[in-house]
Amino acid sequence: MNSAKTPGQQLVMLFGLSLCCMFIGQAISRIIVLLYYGDGLAVVEVYDPILILTTAGISHVFVHLVVFFLFLRITNMKWVDIFPFESFRLLYLVLLPLLAILGILLAAALSQVSLSFFEVNGFHELVQNELNYQQALLPLLVHDNLAQLILSLVVFAILPAIGEEFIYRGLLQTRLVEATHNLHFSVIVSALIFAAMHFQPVNLIAIAVMGMILGYVYAFTRNIWYSVFLHFLINAMQVLQAFFWPEQIQ
Repeated sequence: MNSAKTPGQQLVMLFGLSLCCMFIGQAISRIIVLLYYGDGLAVVEVYDPILILTTAGISHVFVHLVVFFLFLRITNMKWVDIFPFESFRLLYLVLLPLLAILGILLAAALSQVSLSFFEVNGFHELVQNELNYQQALLPLLVHDNLAQLILSLVVFAILPAIGEEFIYRGLLQTRLVEATHNLHFSVIVSALIFAAMHFQPVNLIAIAVMGMILGYVYAFTRNIWYSVFLHFLINAMQVLQAFFWPEQIQ
């Protein structure tokens, strides 16, 4: 018997688990950084990219995958209870790369519109924070190290695709649908929460729109692996673009 019977109780439990695992993941990542640099941390100006990617990967695992499997354990739910089996269709798999490209172009356009809006309306600090964030990502994405590229794909594409889809579409969206009986409301709310958890206010709308696309793909196909694959393609294309064509983002 489930220890959290209603979708509402399950949503509260999900948020509680997410907060706890977020703090644990950040604490472990911080400990690793302290152990790596030791007494020299105070004078370090630029962190090692491999270390940053490793700690980011650890955070992803705790915030998403650990939360997901803890949720299953606590509620006594099984995989099939959340993800009923749906057969794959070749046509969907063929269309997903095209949808990924269109999604990236749409998100880029929305990001530029949003950036201009915030700049024109005097939110210079938010704009500068976003530019600083993008600048900080450059050493992680623009390089010629094959090992770092593989690690970047794991951290920025594979782990988010699996973990975020399990949490935001597999758990959050489906629990909202069960609680509200309104698919569109559930897709939009879960997409907004998905966007908010990226902590990029300037790109909130662009990320939310991507979340809505992923949400409707899951709702339409009823197979989480389609949204996982689409999420992976979107992120992987951007990582590979930075690796092979760095001049386009610098």
